[in-house]
Amino acid sequence: MQPEYGYFEEGQLGKPYDIKLLKRLYPFILSRKLLVLWSIVLVLGIAGLDLALPYITKITIDRYIVPQTAVTGGNHAQSDQGTHRYVKVDLKNPRYREIVEKY
Repeated sequence: MQPEYGYFEEGQLGKPYDIKLLKRLYPFILSRKLLVLWSIVLVLGIAGLDLALPYITKITIDRYIVPQTAVTGGNHAQSDQGTHRYVKVDLKNPRYREIVEKY
């Protein structure tokens, strides 16, 4: 019977950062210096866009999806339940007027 059936751990293959290996690869990188620099710029740009996506989502939800909080005299209108939220509706539109009257 094998106590670790289906599970194995790979042995450590070497240091994650080996300066000797980088020295050996350096002559090959020199001939493609522009491509290496361009790839570094692209990696930094992609990382920046990945970090910006949650912030853009927050701004989108706060500004365009959730209605703004009503402000009266510099203070938010408070109640026992929390902050009131208001949506401005044009009551000249019969469809909107019917919904407002219903609820």
